Amino acid sequence: EEEELSINLGSMRLSTANPNRDRRAIEKTGVVELSRREREELERQRRQRIYEKLHAEGKTAEAKADLARLAEVRRRREEAARLRAQNGGA
Repeated sequence: EEEELSINLGSMRLSTANPNRDRRAIEKTGVVELSRREREELERQRRQRIYEKLHAEGKTAEAKADLARLAEVRRRREEAARLRAQNGGA
């Protein structure tokens, strides 16, 4: 009898309240609620895409600073090339 009792107890399953188990609500509406982390991650990705687009167009402060720095480097190189041409030709 003890063996039968232990077998029966071992085969019993605990019932749990899993909110993800009931998918009928999702099937009826077709809308899935995102978790807070998922919403935050999607928002972070959206903001990153917007920033990258603006940066590529040169509209962010960082892009403007980069372009100004590159213009300064270009100006210095042209000045150095002009001085080399004057000194080499004279």
